[in-house]
Amino acid sequence: MRGKMIRILGLALLSLAWGGGAIWAQHPAELLRLREQLGLTPEQIARIQERLRAHRNEVFPLQQELRAKTHELRNALDAPQPDATTIGRLLLERRALQRQLQEKQQKLRADLEAMLTPEQKQRLTEWRQTRPPLRPHRWGPAGAQIGRPLGPPR
Repeated sequence: MRGKMIRILGLALLSLAWGGGAIWAQHPAELLRLREQLGLTPEQIARIQERLRAHRNEVFPLQQELRAKTHELRNALDAPQPDATTIGRLLLERRALQRQLQEKQQKLRADLEAMLTPEQKQRLTEWRQTRPPLRPHRWGPAGAQIGRPLGPPR
């Protein structure tokens, strides 16, 4: 039970800090420090868990639909004679789904931040400003500084 609560709390903190989902598994120690820095109460943790469950239920169908559209788009592009109209339609449908997911993510972030006290919000803001980036830059001069050529990742 305790391990499950820590995992869910970590996911909640990730949503507060970055608005993402997969990063938590890569940086659990950072999130544990954030939990300590914010000083969340058990009531806040319970409310965060409830909101995250609701969010997952809201976005799961959209994520599945986005995956299906991506698969359709790949198939349309790989066709012997790709149809520009079909490809354009699929691109627009994917973009609309991505926007819906982004809006839901922003709503989640706002909802979770609304659960914080003013002091916790201030600590979160300070933490966001001082934390190092989670991922190195993949494009442009920052990527070139660490020995990679400019351009897209390979």
